[in-house]
Amino acid sequence: DYTLGALPACKIALFFGLKFSDFPLLSEAVNAKDFELVSKIVVEQDPFEVKRIRIPIENSKSSPNLIPSQSHRRMVGCICEPEADSINWLELEKGDPVQCYCGHWFKLVNYEDYFNMTNQ
Repeated sequence: DYTLGALPACKIALFFGLKFSDFPLLSEAVNAKDFELVSKIVVEQDPFEVKRIRIPIENSKSSPNLIPSQSHRRMVGCICEPEADSINWLELEKGDPVQCYCGHWFKLVNYEDYFNMTNQ
């Protein structure tokens, strides 16, 4: 028995005698329907979810700032004013939008929903 859970994929591949040319391309590994979504996720990678977004001046409960995440819950920091010395932290959960003290609205959504809503 070999335990390979802690090894990176490239070391596992070398362990089994595979070459990198043996792995399929992204376009071959994913069907055509999902290729566009998967390629956007690869480009938009933010594994630690620390990407900054510019908040539009006008938003409301019906059109909040969309925050993509695979987690059910996420902490978001809002810098309410450009000259602010502190960050207001909000805990978002998937579902209803949450309002910051400054009036901005935020909503936690899945990546698929995020891409569908932002490409309209």
